[in-house]
Amino acid sequence: MDKLTVILKTVTPMFLGGADPNEKAELRAPSIKGALRFWYRASKCDFAIEKLHERESRLFGGTDDNSGQSKLLIMHEGHIPSESISKDSLPPHSVSVRDESYKINVLEYLCYGTYDRQKGINVFNRPYIKPETELSFTLKWRGILEESDRKDITNAFQLLHAFGGLGSRSRNGFGGLTVIKNPSKLELNYSDITSLLSPFIKNDIAEYTAFSRETRLFQTKIAFDCWDKALAAIGTAYKQSRENLEKKHSYEKRRYIAAPIVQDVKKFLDRHAKPYFLHVNPVEIDGMTKYKGIILFLPYKYCATNPLIKNQAEVFRSYISTTTEFNATFLKENLEEVKLNA
Repeated sequence: MDKLTVILKTVTPMFLGGADPNEKAELRAPSIKGALRFWYRASKCDFAIEKLHERESRLFGGTDDNSGQSKLLIMHEGHIPSESISKDSLPPHSVSVRDESYKINVLEYLCYGTYDRQKGINVFNRPYIKPETELSFTLKWRGILEESDRKDITNAFQLLHAFGGLGSRSRNGFGGLTVIKNPSKLELNYSDITSLLSPFIKNDIAEYTAFSRETRLFQTKIAFDCWDKALAAIGTAYKQSRENLEKKHSYEKRRYIAAPIVQDVKKFLDRHAKPYFLHVNPVEIDGMTKYKGIILFLPYKYCATNPLIKNQAEVFRSYISTTTEFNATFLKENLEEVKLNA
């Protein structure tokens, strides 16, 4: 097989654009390649970071002298119709802020930064591709690809489909995709997440975001009849869990979940992406399409290789302690944990 062709549809709104994302929403090959590259990296928890960089650059391309051109060529086929692009408000799902003096739409909380506040309401400053929009792309590889590399690319695609998305706020559940046609007849395993993950959760925690024995997976206890209810459920669970870690105006623990926190004057990192991935998966129940929300936890050796951080071992212990409490105490109260077989 020298190419992979899949036809997908969007599950959640996709904030993805070109040179000026505020003016136009579109599917772009570099975005697909970047997402595949991330999930390829996440599946390689047994690689030292130097070996990972070498293998990754050989497949996806790089800027150093030994990397060269990417072996992957991605083409988006077709055109996204104008009626599939929108700036409309998202469905309302209210959740109280910590002091319960007012409520916000949890979906807007999750896509913070894609809109402006105008006349007391949030107005999107960039369009998004609507859910249920059909997309098609073909992935080809240049030259002869080793069978192990083909398997790695297939794995990356499966992980992107099961846990990730394309575009802005993909870690917060936006830009999700599901396969509706598989012309290449590629063997795709989405029905049993534990089987999908079993090859990737046998190793120690890595220096980079990757699957390991410390990986955890949570899901909603019920399936919902629409994507927005599923995303609202996991968004609320995440938001409330983060707030319940410590008292208001205290950031000793929350800084380990994600940074920056604007009010945190003692921050030691300018930016730290959260190790939690929110996602909505369609499931077939009694012949009907339902939606389950999931939260995937992918930890890494936080700050372990950052020379600017003093007391790295202590910082890493605090990171593990905080995320363990976040998972076991708070997420588990609102969601159910999926048992993963290492």
